[in-house]
Amino acid sequence: MANPCTFNANNLNWNMRLTKELFDLISKLDHAEKRNGKKGQPVAKKVYLKLIILDILNHSGRELTIHEIYERIQKDDRTVDFTFDSDRALRYHLSDLVSAGLLEEKDVNKRDYSFQEIAKTKVKAYQLNATSDELTFITIKKTSLELIESWKTILDKYSIFPIFEDLVGFAQDYRKELEDQGELQDTESEIIQLVEFDSRMTFREGDQKEILRELLLAIEERSPIDFNYTSSPRGTEQMKKPKRFSKFHPYMIREHRYRWYLVGMKKPGDTIFCLDVDRIESLNTRFELDDFQREEIPKDLWKYSMGIYTNWENDQGEWSNEPVDISFRIKDGERYNNLYYLESAPIHHSQEPKKLKKGEDGYAYVKLKMFPDPDLVRKLRSLGNHNLKDIQPPYLSKWVKED
Repeated sequence: MANPCTFNANNLNWNMRLTKELFDLISKLDHAEKRNGKKGQPVAKKVYLKLIILDILNHSGRELTIHEIYERIQKDDRTVDFTFDSDRALRYHLSDLVSAGLLEEKDVNKRDYSFQEIAKTKVKAYQLNATSDELTFITIKKTSLELIESWKTILDKYSIFPIFEDLVGFAQDYRKELEDQGELQDTESEIIQLVEFDSRMTFREGDQKEILRELLLAIEERSPIDFNYTSSPRGTEQMKKPKRFSKFHPYMIREHRYRWYLVGMKKPGDTIFCLDVDRIESLNTRFELDDFQREEIPKDLWKYSMGIYTNWENDQGEWSNEPVDISFRIKDGERYNNLYYLESAPIHHSQEPKKLKKGEDGYAYVKLKMFPDPDLVRKLRSLGNHNLKDIQPPYLSKWVKED
């Protein structure tokens, strides 16, 4: 077991939402141990277990009862070498964390695995202290407030994510503290817009925003989810009937072309799906004890697409995850320089040649190795059908030129 004086955050897989000074945290816990004079395991091992408890509570998104914490510890890979066969010892650790000011204790009604109340019997529950996520590495001063409020401008268009609410809360707390200290009298903080993202999220108000929040929590908790999904229609076909996904494993949320997508799989080792969040309905999150084991997403998952497709479908309705050789010839438009545009902003990383050369007929040859997916079809159409010819394979030419 690592000595707390040589604590390595990577060894513990520490995932606090916002960084804290871990040595200060360990110091608080160490002090609580010595003050209470507990016997048994060395302080280092007890501190290690307390850090895991804090990590579990941080990722829960809500308060947890002793039993809920105990069950999660039992299933945590980091405690495999621990002898921890009762929640009696856990009560001591939780008491120490409360004494150290890191946890808050509250009474809640007893509930089942999906957090639904099943009795009016009150039980103890614990959550992170509201002050334990503060940005303690920043000295509280006027310039600190300006820095945090400038960070907030970057995330304004992504306010659906919890980190935005964290920053808003930090800014409000810092402003109040500075006002109490008289640091902001007769002054206005300078809020600078540092970054502007080209983002036009298309979420409907209400339910869809709540669905995204629920998905984020399920991803953090590694919790299976159930939902209905309606695929987008193709051509002139009618809207398809919703398909039911049960015990789907959510892995991440991905943004692509002003939309949010849910990335995950039906079961371990299965095909990875990228589903439009805006088409998800009747979401049910299963906060169960048998949370799924997350597999690593391949770094090259989207290697052969323009950003979201992991396979493609041919005219016969057959799916493939193999790229194809694609080529076409293109000329400059009458007003816009298509060749310069494609050189400076390639369609795909496989695009060749890097320097496009015009032939005698004014057309330049371009080749790609990727999926002939809908994003590529739309991209080629945006260049103007009258500027393209000799598109290969033939079926791609048909898709690009069809009305």
